[in-house]
Amino acid sequence: MEKRMIGLVELPHVASSPGSVLSRLNILSGLTPGEAKILITLGPGSFVLASTIGTINIGLPAIQDEFGVSLSALKWVSIMGAIMMASLSLCFGRIADNIGRKRVYKAGMLIYAVFSGCAAAAVSFETLMAARVITAAGVAMAIPLGVAIAASSCRPEKRGQVIGLLASFSAAGQLAGPSLGGFALDIYGWRGIFLANLIVAGLCSLIQQFTLKGDDERRSEPFDFLGAVLLFLGYPALLIALSLGPGKGWDAPLTLFWFGFAVKQDRLHFG
Repeated sequence: MEKRMIGLVELPHVASSPGSVLSRLNILSGLTPGEAKILITLGPGSFVLASTIGTINIGLPAIQDEFGVSLSALKWVSIMGAIMMASLSLCFGRIADNIGRKRVYKAGMLIYAVFSGCAAAAVSFETLMAARVITAAGVAMAIPLGVAIAASSCRPEKRGQVIGLLASFSAAGQLAGPSLGGFALDIYGWRGIFLANLIVAGLCSLIQQFTLKGDDERRSEPFDFLGAVLLFLGYPALLIALSLGPGKGWDAPLTLFWFGFAVKQDRLHFG
């Protein structure tokens, strides 16, 4: 093996394959080329998905100006991601156990990219919200399963390092989201935010189609369809009640209706 001098440090010279280059980085020290490849494959996806809330929030005033919607309606563009994550993450996790994590993750990234483009082309607030609901479902598919894929693709002693680095990509996305959203907004308006998501997420999805291959562990277990439906209905109802309470009053009929609806879904499932 050849050696070369960099400053006063003598380093071994090895073939410059992508895995070996990545493994020389300090943050990837100790990882095998395969583990580094998984991290670099999933990291950019985690970044763009985590930046979604920040980028979209920057564009809300422009969306309100174009469509003339109320502030109470506008806020649902932003919180739809939280609703989908809480309502559907467990459901998609169980589906992934049955058909494969990588397959569901790649589907989530593709859905997010495609319907970000649909949101950019929205002709009304209703079509924008419809596209936003589906992109949020894509986020609910991809974010938790990205962590699961990373954890199952590395050695047990390196699992904490890989998950921690993947979380760093997500944290960077959350921090950079408002700045990136403002940059896109300045160039092409609020539609530019969704177009940027389409381009970046589409590129990540394309790369992942070729890099995330192979079968992962599957378990044939029954899927709780009733529980999935009730969770999907109950959690948004609870959020609606909590959002109405401060304005209309906690004892207002409409607030009490949504609270009762949420409780009813819980009782239908758990008895």
